[in-house]
Amino acid sequence: MYVNEEYGVFGVFDGVGGVTGGHNASEKAASIVGSITENYGIGSLNALRNALIFANDGVRDEGGGGATTAVVGQIINDEFGKKLIFGCIGDSRIYIVREGEAYQITTDEGEGRYITNHLGRRDVPSSEVPKQLAEVRLREGDQLVFCSDGITGDKPEDAIPTSEMALIVSSAANPKEAAAALSRRATKIDDRTAVVVKTS
Repeated sequence: MYVNEEYGVFGVFDGVGGVTGGHNASEKAASIVGSITENYGIGSLNALRNALIFANDGVRDEGGGGATTAVVGQIINDEFGKKLIFGCIGDSRIYIVREGEAYQITTDEGEGRYITNHLGRRDVPSSEVPKQLAEVRLREGDQLVFCSDGITGDKPEDAIPTSEMALIVSSAANPKEAAAALSRRATKIDDRTAVVVKTS
């Protein structure tokens, strides 16, 4: 995962394609997004798209056949309040927890155990990998959940209902404890990574 509270940038990267290759791919992607954030900034959907393109290049060129999913978002203050710009590649997710409900704002690129998009692709130009980029207005009291499919599950028996996710996040003492509680609740035998962010 990548957490930079100063710049309001958060991400989760879930390695696929083998234990070693996936681990290396997720670390590489997080490192590239972090380096771009800290040296150049993001600030727009186009800049986020470019960061994901560079991450795809870096993972692809690393070798070893590794691949990783990614969800990356940045909280931005503007004249209208706060908004989240975000990108999603693969089946990691972002939720907004608002007024006792959890809403998934990303769309899974894949189904079940199979993903249809990831960082590290060699079969298409890097520019075609970031397909899902959007922004959403945030309200006071919103909490954001960035998570791997190890948290949400890809089978009915592993799924955490959105109502339960909202309850876990809303009742936790702080975002760090909310993330830990989601990880403890998850039942899928997989990477269980969650980042919870309180926006106000």
